[in-house]
Amino acid sequence: MAKKSLQTAFEAAWNPKHEPIPFRNPWGMKGAYTTTLIEINQTMPLFYEKHIIRLNESLEYLGLDNPFSEFFIGERIQILMGKLKKPCLLRIAVATEGLFISSHLQTGKGADLAGRICKIKRHKPKAKSLMDIMLYNKLNQIDRNAEELLLINQDGYTLEGATTNLLSVSGKTIMAPTQESLHGITRQIIQENLPDHWRWESVDIKLADLNSMDEILLCGSGKEVARLVDLQGSKWRPSSNLAFKEIKDIYESAKKEWYKATIGRT
Repeated sequence: MAKKSLQTAFEAAWNPKHEPIPFRNPWGMKGAYTTTLIEINQTMPLFYEKHIIRLNESLEYLGLDNPFSEFFIGERIQILMGKLKKPCLLRIAVATEGLFISSHLQTGKGADLAGRICKIKRHKPKAKSLMDIMLYNKLNQIDRNAEELLLINQDGYTLEGATTNLLSVSGKTIMAPTQESLHGITRQIIQENLPDHWRWESVDIKLADLNSMDEILLCGSGKEVARLVDLQGSKWRPSSNLAFKEIKDIYESAKKEWYKATIGRT
């Protein structure tokens, strides 16, 4: 079932009866997915339980059942973790055809990125849907180590990055969009651990208003905490890096605490 070196890619699949089947790219299937991070010398994917909950929530939102238990999925992931030589992203996808697990190189971690405007609408913004095939294809056309697609709705509001949540910073206020976006796990961890000297505000911001921001951050399982340094069609540049540096540290500390709490668990 594994077609490529386990150092860089792992692919495996099972049908709803839990029988192994040839792996297929699940994009375009009716189903949902979640993407988590696997790091060397760790016993579990980062924030694993939260990702399984998110996967099941997405399936429920799409009107689908999950025939695979957390235990079944976890056992299969342990096979990969025992052979891994490099950190990677792990995509867990459940579709009507079965369970599809694959690993991918982590891209854009903590990077300085260029924001590219994208008006593709997600199939179901509140779910991690495999039906977002147009967005998936668009992502494959950019350099994910240097660029991120910024999703903009028909009214000109910024929604999220294609693989990240968007956080706009003005002074000591961090602004997070509310509409047509899925509040990701990385965003949740940051909000839960944000010190009191920062103010979190849930507010929708138009694309034109990003020009007045001191910083624009991007957070997600792959990029962790990254930032924009360029915005398509604008002369905007960040005027500070204070939020970027502190929130990166906050997230790293949260990761360490989570890993510490999972010692001895599999």
